[in-house]
Amino acid sequence: MIMKKVTLIAVLNFGLLFAALNPIAWGQKLVVSPTVGIDNMIEAFKDDKPRISTRDLEDQEAIFREALKNGVIKLRREDWELDTEYCKGLDTITLAKKCFSDSSFSLEMMLFAGREEMAFMRLRVAHGGFAELFKRDDMWKGILAVYDMLDTKIDPNSEYRDLIRASTTHDALANMYFFPPFKKQLKGREQLFFDANLKTLKRYRYFSKNIDQYIDGYNDKVNLPFYREPFTVAYVALMLHESLNQKHYNEIMPKLSEVRFTREQKMADIEHYLDIVIPALETGVSGS
Repeated sequence: MIMKKVTLIAVLNFGLLFAALNPIAWGQKLVVSPTVGIDNMIEAFKDDKPRISTRDLEDQEAIFREALKNGVIKLRREDWELDTEYCKGLDTITLAKKCFSDSSFSLEMMLFAGREEMAFMRLRVAHGGFAELFKRDDMWKGILAVYDMLDTKIDPNSEYRDLIRASTTHDALANMYFFPPFKKQLKGREQLFFDANLKTLKRYRYFSKNIDQYIDGYNDKVNLPFYREPFTVAYVALMLHESLNQKHYNEIMPKLSEVRFTREQKMADIEHYLDIVIPALETGVSGS
C-alpha cells in the first residue's frame, strides 16, 4: 500500500486501529498488519524538509493569535494558563513532566492529525509550559523523563483514567520525532530513545500478560484500556532501530511483516506481537 508521508503520521494520531491499518484481504477474512506503512514512516523521519512552509505556518499563527486576542478561541483548560515566569524557573525534567501530566498534548495531536505543525504551534503560542519546553536545549532530557513517568502507569493496578492518559500520550509522542527542534536534539541520541521505547514495549507486554489482575480489580469484564498504542510505540522503536542498525532491521522485518490479526481488538493480539517484536529488537541491540 502506498501512502503519503503526511497520511501516515495522521493515522498514527487520529485514533484509528493503529498506524496505517487499512484492512487487508486474506482468505475470507479482513485482517490488519502492525507493520503496514513503516517504510513510509522511516522515509518521513529521514526527510528534513518541512511539510508546511514557514510562511504558511506564520500566517496560521497570526490568525490563531488574533482569534485568542478577540476571544474567538477560548482555551478553558487551566493547564494552558501556566505562568511563563514560573515555567522558566523549572528544570527541564520537572517542566516536561508537568507539560505531559494531562492530555493537552495528545488531544492537540489528535485534533490536528495530518497537520501536526499546527498542533505544535498552538502549544507553543498558548501553553506556558510547552512554550518554555520547546525552547530548551535539553528538551530531549525532559522527553526521556516523560517516557519513564508514563511507563509507571502501564500497570494492571493503575486506574483506568491513568492508563488511558498514559497510553494516548505514548501514542502522541510519535509526533515528537518529526518536530524539527526535537529532531535536531535527537541526532546522536537515537540509542537512548530506542531504549526508552523498548522499555515501554516491555511495560505493555507486562500488562498484557497480567490483564487478569486488571479485570479482577474492577470485578467485571472491562473494555481494553488501549489497543493501537503499543503498536505505535513499536513503530517508533523500529524506525529508530533502522537508523541504528539497518542490517539487522532488514533481517527482522520479513518475519514481523508476516504478522496478521483479525480486525477484532484483542489483548491476545497485543501480547502475540510484543512477544515477537521485543526479542527481535533485543537481538539487534546485543548484536550491534
